[in-house]
Amino acid sequence: MKITHKFYQRADDSSMKTPHPIYLQITLDRKTTKRAIGYECKSTEWLPELGQAKHNHAINTRINTLKQRLTDLQYELEKKAKPLNLIQIADIVFEKGTQATFITVFFESYIDNASHVKRISFETAKHYKSCLKALKKYILETYKQPDLNINAVDYSFVEGFDRFLHKEALGLNTINGNYHKKLKTALIYAEKEGLITGNPYAKFKLKFTASHREFLTETELKMILDAKLYGNESLEKVRDIFLFSCYTGLRFSDAMDLTIPQIRTNTKNYFIYRGQIKTGESVNIPIPPEAVSIIDKYDNEERKATQKVLPKISNAKINVYLKTLADLAGIKKNLSHHIARHTFATFLLNKGVPIEIVSKLLGHTSLRTTQIYAKLQNKTVEDQVLKAFLKVD
Repeated sequence: MKITHKFYQRADDSSMKTPHPIYLQITLDRKTTKRAIGYECKSTEWLPELGQAKHNHAINTRINTLKQRLTDLQYELEKKAKPLNLIQIADIVFEKGTQATFITVFFESYIDNASHVKRISFETAKHYKSCLKALKKYILETYKQPDLNINAVDYSFVEGFDRFLHKEALGLNTINGNYHKKLKTALIYAEKEGLITGNPYAKFKLKFTASHREFLTETELKMILDAKLYGNESLEKVRDIFLFSCYTGLRFSDAMDLTIPQIRTNTKNYFIYRGQIKTGESVNIPIPPEAVSIIDKYDNEERKATQKVLPKISNAKINVYLKTLADLAGIKKNLSHHIARHTFATFLLNKGVPIEIVSKLLGHTSLRTTQIYAKLQNKTVEDQVLKAFLKVD
């Protein structure tokens, strides 16, 4: 049971004149906790390579005291083989609760640990960090201080955070899915570690509105294919990337991350074999001839350097270009890259592919998620039946 540690200062703004708190990070069995040591100094007065303050006896005495306690505790653990968890170790070092555990410090530690052990993906970690940023802003504006004792996070705190998020003009599903859900998960772990008694979200119910999943019909997909781009190479790349996901069901992040070694063949057909960025699920996706043609099209110098299947472009830029592509194709829908994934799912369901197979290809961990597309299929069937009767003489 090896304990490691470091002292550091995290400056949340660029001001050299503003004092910032100093933290002690303790690591045990690849798990980490962070606590403020009760002192702060300006960033110009902190020596990160030494983990000490410059010419500040009080701060350095505090640091040396905590170091000595860690050394003594390590010796005691080795000598007596005394099992302690990370929180117990931190409590002993800080003399059992004399120092507060702060909510944003704990939340940041949770994100780091969850990412390290791959409990959450890189993309999901981005959502957690967005939540952390909003949480810091909420605490600063509401409580007029940079952080808050985790024990102060109660039902009224959560309600206040909810009001704050609504003022930020975020959608209900975004607020509940990307903010409340993330904070709730972190607090579940805080409860498991004994930092709080009871999760304030136990009485705060998260409600979601039914989302409308737009998709393209076969006719609209052909309109995209036939659209005249007037020699615009950027638009042509965007169309190819969009169509590639229509044929394979890949998310934008997965499509951009796809490399040539992940394209495999069984002598007759080609497949994409990869783990999806969002879910981590491994999936074997057959590649139709239309998508193979797009792969062959970009066998160029950029690919030799990057090994990427598709040309590089940002998500924001591709969605801007897709609006132009929709106009040129005469499609009235609000076109975005994610519609390609919806189109893939709906197309397969309409062709009679079992929902279990579609779910696997999409990398869904729950069949309930895929059933959203089944509802879309029912609407398509309804439209087709009514349209067929309209043609009857």
